[in-house]
Amino acid sequence: MKLLKRISTKSSLIGIILFGLIIRLLVVFIFPIDFRLQKDALEYLTVAVNLVDFNIFGVDPNVPYAKFPPGYPLLVSAIFDVFGKKLIAVRLIQVLFSLSSIWMVYQIGRQISKPKISLFSSFLFALYPPFVFNVIFYLTETLFILVVLIFWYFYIQWIKKRTIRTAILAGSSFAIALLVKETLIAFPLILPLLLVGKKGDNKKTISQIIIFAMTTLFFVSPWLIRNYIQFDNLFFTSRTSAIKYKITESGFLSDEFEPWYSKSNSPIEESDPLSYYYQEFGRTTDLWDFSFFINSPQTYVILIFNRLIEFWLHPNGLFSLPDIYLLRSGYQLFHILLLGLAFAQLMSDIRRNDLISISVILLLIYLTIVGVIFRRPNPRYNMPFLSILMCYAAIGGIRLFSWIKTGFLNEKNQKNLL
Repeated sequence: MKLLKRISTKSSLIGIILFGLIIRLLVVFIFPIDFRLQKDALEYLTVAVNLVDFNIFGVDPNVPYAKFPPGYPLLVSAIFDVFGKKLIAVRLIQVLFSLSSIWMVYQIGRQISKPKISLFSSFLFALYPPFVFNVIFYLTETLFILVVLIFWYFYIQWIKKRTIRTAILAGSSFAIALLVKETLIAFPLILPLLLVGKKGDNKKTISQIIIFAMTTLFFVSPWLIRNYIQFDNLFFTSRTSAIKYKITESGFLSDEFEPWYSKSNSPIEESDPLSYYYQEFGRTTDLWDFSFFINSPQTYVILIFNRLIEFWLHPNGLFSLPDIYLLRSGYQLFHILLLGLAFAQLMSDIRRNDLISISVILLLIYLTIVGVIFRRPNPRYNMPFLSILMCYAAIGGIRLFSWIKTGFLNEKNQKNLL
């Protein structure tokens, strides 16, 4: 009987992955190969081509460059090396990464719930439109989603087992995530708050946090050393360095960010093509200015509120849909429902002092601060973490269905369900 259950679960997972494959391949071959080949995508591809042709990481072979981490351009350059400079090859490899993410969502789901609930979370990931359409864009998101899921899986293992091996695995996977995108760069600062003082030996926990940090540093050190040699300054990316320079007025500011810095210190001009955007969301750099909050607290709060709505409640690609009210509102309601179910489940887990769920909440708070205050509130930036929330949305959805079906859900039913 157990064997039949395992076969059933395995077959269902294979079916979900095949479903994900079919809809992703349809998207790959329906949309033009140069669909939305703009700005960031062009920059990533240019760097990848220069890596292949000149073995140089940069847009201009003669200008030092470290605007973003090397992970995605290195991947694309490797694809170009093997298959030639064919964008269809990049898309197909990204399809494989997206399918791997479906499997990783299932694996993470198994750590916090039963396998059949995990199947539902992997199905949600396979179906959710942004995760499907991401494979056609030459951007970091598809790769970053996968490496974030891998990191979170090993992080959960570390939380549960508290061994040196799991600390090393978590640290190395975290480093890989940083080398794809620097979003989580300050997340380790939360670890002492999460782990020290909880059940277990604090000395052992602190030593493992140090091992985690040292492992991360070991894997990112070649990139840091390369930047130091190129720029005679130690920093992770010129983008993070520019943010630090703007806030502290010290450190290193690369040539490519000097116009951004100068513009951020000047009043907004009506002729600025982004003036309409600034009216609704403000300039990111203005939100770092404490005097702006003191002098205009109401405006500051309104801008933060608008950014929160844009960042979390507007699903990625909403305004790319045809301007049909039912279509757009249905997509947005589905997105908000998923977030609501996930949040309700997380709150339920936190009441039980579940450390993994507390970690997710702190991760979301951290991500919200980064996405709302330190970057443009682009919903694209939260997608890797939405993939983690799919696991909690699945549990919350099944609990809601059970409550609707039975009218109540007591502690015994909850225990049996999960």
